[in-house]
Amino acid sequence: MLKLGVILNELNNDDKSLAVITNLNKLVLDGINVTLFYRVSTVMPPIQTYFSILFQNEVFGYRGPLIDTDIESFALLDNSYSRQNKFLYMWDLEWDIIANSDYNINKRIYHHPTFTYLTRSEHHQAIFQKVWGQKSQIIQEFDYVGLKTYCVSNSHNH
Repeated sequence: MLKLGVILNELNNDDKSLAVITNLNKLVLDGINVTLFYRVSTVMPPIQTYFSILFQNEVFGYRGPLIDTDIESFALLDNSYSRQNKFLYMWDLEWDIIANSDYNINKRIYHHPTFTYLTRSEHHQAIFQKVWGQKSQIIQEFDYVGLKTYCVSNSHNH
């Protein structure tokens, strides 16, 4: 069975949560088993979900391709037991907007030997490559076609 896990640091009524949930619902309708892990939630999901939503500590029992959606929850991705593909999706250019951002910590995140980097747009991709010297795959607005093609189908997914 094809599956995908996604770590969403904060489940809110914002554009990011809405885009993530909308596209994960489309993956479920396409027959993919999806699990969403969250750290903080102060509200109900902005729309109905067709997949499991679990608290962040459950990620350590997950096996399969895993996408983290921001650097605040990076440690979950880094320390997860999943030996399959690990992706870091850059919705925002967080190293540039987080106050007191530490270069050495960011370098560890953006030069991680086992992560594949995903960016939201060509603009983000160009900036990411210029600042960190790393390549990334563009998946615009967490689009389910890109997720299915690049993260699910290309993973060693069972």
